[in-house]
Amino acid sequence: LFSGDERTTATAIMAVMGHLALVAGAFAVLGALTLLWIALLRRQRRRKSRGPARTLAVLGSGGHTMEMLEMTKGLKVERYAPLYFVVASTDKSSERKVRASAARQPDAFFYIPRSREVGQSYLTSVATTLHATFYSWALVWRLQPDLVLCNGPGTCLPLYLGAFLLKVLWKPQLKLVFVESFCRVKTLSLTGKIIYALGISDEFVVHWPELRQGYRRAKYLGQLF
Repeated sequence: LFSGDERTTATAIMAVMGHLALVAGAFAVLGALTLLWIALLRRQRRRKSRGPARTLAVLGSGGHTMEMLEMTKGLKVERYAPLYFVVASTDKSSERKVRASAARQPDAFFYIPRSREVGQSYLTSVATTLHATFYSWALVWRLQPDLVLCNGPGTCLPLYLGAFLLKVLWKPQLKLVFVESFCRVKTLSLTGKIIYALGISDEFVVHWPELRQGYRRAKYLGQLF
């Protein structure tokens, strides 16, 4: 038997539990409807994926840019268009190299914050990395690419992760292709190691057969340039 106070407390607890159950049920229904909505949109977008592939390529300072230009010059306009180049905001040379080259010119350049500058402390780089990540993700979602190309610069990592999120939640036909830098003969770059470990690339390509031996999911297609 319960006293009056105990019965009141028990009633109050049951009422709270009932409300919590209702709220949990409402969230479960809302979550299910959201997942259904995303699935329907993904199916609809898959059916509508026709025409040239919107291509997003990430440039890095130095050799990375020249290698990417060699890769993109073979992309036919009728199959890969528009072509966008993404560059770190502190990279002052890549756009000049592209403009001065005979390679295919992009439809637009986009600049994103660099995650970490050379010599920057790891403590302060946390804030800059978060800033670069959110900025990169917003850019990817705005451009809605069908193909993302990266060849190793650290600039591509937050953008690559944002593209993978777009692929999972919204655009399943999006292809992520990572081509390791030509200078990497025996070991992957830090960016390559992270992307390989995460397993988020549709294609992971290396230039040297020796490098493929330690990474079974990597593909060796010969020297691409």
